[in-house]
Amino acid sequence: MFITTATRWLRRCDMRLASGEVVVGILEKMVKVADVLSEESAAPLDTMSQGSDDVEVRVDHQEWIRKLNWERTTLTEQYGALYRRLLHALEKAYKCNKLCGDQKRIRELLHDVLEVSHNECGPICEVDGCPWIGHDEPFNLPFHDECDLLSKSTAAGAHGGERLSESEPLSSSGPQSSSSSQPVVSSDSPEGLAHAEPHRTVSHEGLPTPAINTSEHWSSRCSFLATEHNTRRHAMGRVREARSMDELTRPGVTRLEPGRQSSWG
Repeated sequence: MFITTATRWLRRCDMRLASGEVVVGILEKMVKVADVLSEESAAPLDTMSQGSDDVEVRVDHQEWIRKLNWERTTLTEQYGALYRRLLHALEKAYKCNKLCGDQKRIRELLHDVLEVSHNECGPICEVDGCPWIGHDEPFNLPFHDECDLLSKSTAAGAHGGERLSESEPLSSSGPQSSSSSQPVVSSDSPEGLAHAEPHRTVSHEGLPTPAINTSEHWSSRCSFLATEHNTRRHAMGRVREARSMDELTRPGVTRLEPGRQSSWG
């Protein structure tokens, strides 16, 4: 609710004419909301209802940051310290993947506003050793994808290592032993399987079945086809050389001598 209201206020308010006390109060509330976003297990879209028809209007965090970026010059000049505090809170929430909206667009907006707020009025920040001081990223990088300052992979190191428990690094000395009964899946590339020896496979009933030797299978198949072909040739020869239907169907019939003509009576 507050994010939607604050976004509307940013859109309609003239920062140059607004009361400084009012602006400071709203910015402080924004800082608290941004801090909460980075701690919550989820960050749903902020919603509110307006109008006589009770129409629900959704404003995501991307729009909120876009309005803060739009007023960045005035906010940096008049409320620099509080403004930078808010941006750092949003930076933390972004790295923790808690901001809703187009992540590439949010990254681009955050990068622009953090860079300007730390350098437009001189390299200054209330955070000791802030990496944004003096930071100048080329504008030809799309969405600042290659800038490490907003890399989500650095969230754990930058904010107390909250995510270190999610994945443990592998030891450089080799794979670690495990007492788990789960099967181990090899990470070998598919190309490495081409030279592997044939193994026994398991059928759906759970009984092992031998693997098929491909070369022996095709050899047996070719031998069967050759035998069947010879049998058919012999039968056709009997049809051509038989003198009558009785001779063709009589058991133990012998083939005609070469040069002897056949007749069908």
